[in-house]
Amino acid sequence: MMYQFDVRVAMEYGVEEAVLIQNIYFWVKHNEVNNTNFHDGRYWTFNSAKAFTEFFPFWNELKIRRMLKKLEEKGALLTGNYNKIPYDRTKWYTLSDKLYSIVNEGLSQSAKLTNEKDKKDRPIPDINTDINTDNIYRVSKQINDI
Repeated sequence: MMYQFDVRVAMEYGVEEAVLIQNIYFWVKHNEVNNTNFHDGRYWTFNSAKAFTEFFPFWNELKIRRMLKKLEEKGALLTGNYNKIPYDRTKWYTLSDKLYSIVNEGLSQSAKLTNEKDKKDRPIPDINTDINTDNIYRVSKQINDI
């Protein structure tokens, strides 16, 4: 699996937190596209710290809890509880408006740079003038004569 993050997010919150934020952003955006998990005017994703270790096997549950708490305290992540069962304490997460716009803008800029690069990197045209069509005709004629 590949991991990515926005440099501006990493500079403000830390590299590891930026990787976690990118994952949460992905799932929030996924839910937005699928029109699911919409509560209080926002799209959300949910997971326990233990479940996050499936996505991030290089972090333990305690580390993930600390990162989530730090991001919540800094106002980067908003949390809620929209579970159907009252005793289910699984937290739901979404990005703050500020953070959502930073990540969204970063992805838009990345796509723009990729498109600009594609426009500059044109393939070498195939203008090989060394092709001897006489040989092609002879081979074709020999095959047809068989």
